This record gives sequence, structure tokens and C-alpha cells, in this order.
Amino acid sequence: MSTDPCVLPSTGGFNDLLAGAILVVVAGVALVMWLRESRNRAWANRMSVIAVLPLALAGLVSVNPMVDDCTETTAATTTTTVAADTTTTTTVVAEATTTTVAPETTTTVAPETTTTTTVPTLVPITQTCVTALTTWVANITDYATISAANSAEDTVEHYADLARTEVSECAGMDLVQNGTADSPDAGNAFGVGFSFTAATCASGPCNGGAGGTLLGDAGDGYAGGNGGNAGQIGNGGDGGDGIDGATGATGVNGTAIAPGGGDGSDGSDGNSGGNGGAGGTTLGDGGTRGTGGGRGARRN
Repeated sequence: MSTDPCVLPSTGGFNDLLAGAILVVVAGVALVMWLRESRNRAWANRMSVIAVLPLALAGLVSVNPMVDDCTETTAATTTTTVAADTTTTTTVVAEATTTTVAPETTTTVAPETTTTTTVPTLVPITQTCVTALTTWVANITDYATISAANSAEDTVEHYADLARTEVSECAGMDLVQNGTADSPDAGNAFGVGFSFTAATCASGPCNGGAGGTLLGDAGDGYAGGNGGNAGQIGNGGDGGDGIDGATGATGVNGTAIAPGGGDGSDGSDGNSGGNGGAGGTTLGDGGTRGTGGGRGARRN
């Protein structure tokens, strides 16, 4: 019956032996030192030799260590590291599509603005105002400039607005009365005389209306009618052109008894053109005389 030499009862190992040797050496050294101090030098030398023996024995043990045949030898383990498979993940980013929607355009239409101009109601002119205006118009010096740049109607309205502002007696009063076909002459303050035309003069001559007593141009005559006269300030109206004379009568045809027949008569003379009206007594130009009418044609 065989016995495994490596399976034996445990009796202590090499480490225990070594520890005991070291203790012996230390004790021997201590003993030697103590003996050297003693008087018996010879005994001390002999004890030194005895103390060295355990030291030498410990040295031999440490120099020649025993190989323990029963110590298992563990083979070196080789560890092989295998790199893990690398997985490449590719992420595809979808292209973004941007749709731009144009904002709606809102058109705001401004509401129609209705401007209402309220014309103040003017009261009829009074004699007190007329008296005050007589003095006021005497200071006007720019009538020729104003009347040349504006119509006759706009000119009188310009001075009427000034008078209502500057003459307290005339504030809020109706200072302008223009002439009409039925009443050609202007009023007793400011106004423009009526001018006749073919539409308003059915049979001539027709004389132009007088200008305002204080200020305003006179009207023109028609069909040989005279121009109207201006008042204190204003231009006289032009005379109307004369009407052409009538055509002469046709001659008489000859007969068996009077084979020669008779000649036609001459036409009548045209009438004279109308005279121009007088300018204002203070400022203004007189009107132009109208051209006379032509003689009527002779009939044969």
C-alpha cells in the first residue's frame, strides 16, 4: 500500500525553525556581552564559542533552504483578450424641407372723408356800413394789380373779405351784389355789372351793367350796346360790336314789255359799335369802344 509523500501530518515548517534560530542567536549574543563584563575572562571566551554555534547553524539553514517537493506548481495562465467586434452605426439625417409661406397682405382702405364747409349766412348791408366803406375804399391802392391777376368776381370777393374784417360796421354783412340779366347794374357797395352775350341779348343793342357803387368792374355791352360805367373804383365795360347792315333787295326780272328788268338795291349800313364804359372815379380804366357793323351786300 503506497502512501503519497506529499500528504503528511503537519509538523511545522521552515519558518518556525528560522524564528527559533533567531531567538537563540539573540540570547547568545546577550549572554556573551554579559560574560565579557564579568571578571572571568576565560569563561567568557569559552561561552562565546558556545554561543556562536547556534548562529552558525542558523546561517547554514538560511544559506541552503530545502526545496519543498510537495509545493504545487501553478502553471502560468495566459490570458488572451479578443477585441470585441466593432459595430459602426451610420445615422442618416433626412434633409429638412422648409416651406416659406408669404404673409397675407391686408389692404386697409381709408374711409372717405367728407368735408362740409359751412358758409356763414350774411345779413343785408346797412347804410351805416356803406358810409364806413366809402372812407375805407379811398385807401385802396392795389386794385389794378389784384384785378389783373383775378377775375372780376374774385376781385370783389377779395376786397369784401378784407372789409368785413377791417370795418367793424360791416362785420357779417353781405357786401357783394352782382348784376343779372334782369337787373344788369351791381349793388350800392361792391359788385360786378352784368355782361351781355348772344345767349342773353335776343335783339340789340344791349348795354352792359354798371359796376358796384363803391367797387367793382362794369359789364360789357352787346350788339352795339355801350359798356357799363364803373363806380368809385373799377374798370368800365367794353362797348359791343355793331350789327352788320342788311343785304340789298334783289333786282326785278325783265318782261316782254320791259325786257331789261331792274337792278337790285344796295345793302344797308351796319350800326355803330357801342361806346366803352367809363372807369372808376378814383381808380380804374375805361372800356373799349365796339367795332361798327358792316354794310349789307348789294343784290343784283
